[in-house]
Amino acid sequence: MELEPPRKVQLTHDITTTSFVVTISRFQPGPDDGTAYNWIDTDGIRRKYELPPYYISDVAEATENLCQYLPQAREEFSRALLVNSNPIVRKTFKEAERYCKASKVSPSRR
Repeated sequence: MELEPPRKVQLTHDITTTSFVVTISRFQPGPDDGTAYNWIDTDGIRRKYELPPYYISDVAEATENLCQYLPQAREEFSRALLVNSNPIVRKTFKEAERYCKASKVSPSRR
């Protein structure tokens, strides 16, 4: 089976406008490779969503892009999730964001 060349895709979340790029490649799944997402819905029914067999083929690029994405997305997530929160909670999160930026702590140590 001839597989297509790698492609770049943008990943995002439904409550943010920020995205990041990863390079993916198609692979021929083996018998032990899982290519489906399984879950149980709110009615207790087992569901399965079969996914096409792709993998992140440039991990260094994905890591760099993800590290740039996270600070931007974190702020968007905070705003979206806290929009109806108590003002004290919003101010606490805002101060935490300010502290993280000012302290320049690496993302892996947070």
